[in-house]
Amino acid sequence: MTLADRLKDVRVSLGYTQKEIASAVAVNTSTWQVYESGTSVPGGKVLEALAGLGFNVNWLLTGNGYMKSYAYESEPSVHPGGSTPQKLRKIRGDMPVQEFARRVGSSESEITAIENGKVEVSFHILSAICFEFGINPAWLLEDEGPMSKEEVWTRSVDFDPLKQYDVEDIDDQLMWLSLEEVNLSMRELGLDPKDLSFNKKHTIQNLIYALAEQVRDEPNSRYAKALCSLTYCEVCIERDRREKILGKDYCDAKVYLVVKAPYGLKCPMESNPREYITYIPVKVPDSAYYLRLIDDGSLILEGIDSEQ
Repeated sequence: MTLADRLKDVRVSLGYTQKEIASAVAVNTSTWQVYESGTSVPGGKVLEALAGLGFNVNWLLTGNGYMKSYAYESEPSVHPGGSTPQKLRKIRGDMPVQEFARRVGSSESEITAIENGKVEVSFHILSAICFEFGINPAWLLEDEGPMSKEEVWTRSVDFDPLKQYDVEDIDDQLMWLSLEEVNLSMRELGLDPKDLSFNKKHTIQNLIYALAEQVRDEPNSRYAKALCSLTYCEVCIERDRREKILGKDYCDAKVYLVVKAPYGLKCPMESNPREYITYIPVKVPDSAYYLRLIDDGSLILEGIDSEQ
C-alpha cells in the first residue's frame, strides 16, 4: 500500500469528501487530490493536521502499525521536545550538517533552512530521518511517545487463524461484515469477487473474522486486501500455468493428462500418496497438483486426452 492509498483510507475512514478532508488539513481540494493520486506528497504541516485527527504518523509515513494512534501500552506520554526544527537539531547532535544532509538525501542549505524554521520539512526528509536514525515519527511530529522507535510499544495479539468456533459462539453480524470486507477489498483492488472460488472466499472470510473477533474490533481492511491480493495472485498463477501447459484450446476444458516421471524418479499420486507415477505413462486428472509437477519438471507431459 502506497502513501496515496493510506491517505485515501484516512479520508474514507472519516467519511469525508476530498473537499472536506482538504478543509480539515488546511489545503486546497486540488492539492489533496494530487496527494491521493500519488503525484505529490504532503509536507509536515499536513501530517501534523492528520495526527491531530487521531491518525498514527508512523502508519502514515511507513504503513507499519495501526491507522489510529492508539498503539501505546499506556496513555500517550508527552515528552516536551520543542518544535520540529529543534528536534532535528537534537537528532543531528554533533554531526556536521553536510553529513546529516547526505544521509537523509537533502542538501546542507535545505537542512539549515529547516533547522532555522525558514522552510517546512518535506515528507521525504521526514521519512528518511525516521528510517536512517530510528526516530519515532509520532515524537517528531506530535511530541508523543519516546524519541526512539525501539522504545515504542506496538500492540500485538496471539492470533490463531485455525481457532475452532461453535456455531452458537459465532457473531453473525461480524461474520457478515467479514464477507462484505472480502467483496469490497476485491473491488478496490480492481478485481471481480466472482474470480475467487467459494472455498477460497470462505477461507479469507474466516481469517478476517478470526482476527476481528480476537482483537475485538471491526474487520481489518488492510488485512483483507492483503489476503485477497495474495489469493488472487495464486489464482492467476494457476490460470497462467494451465494455459502455458495445455494451450488455449484446452485451457477452459476438462481434460486428462498422460504423464510419466523422468527415468529413475517417481512422484506420488494425488489421490493416494502411497502410489507413485514412474517412467510408465499413466492418465491423471488435470488438477493444479499435476500441473505444478509438470511445470517444475517433476513430471513429463506425454499427451492430453479430452475424452472423459
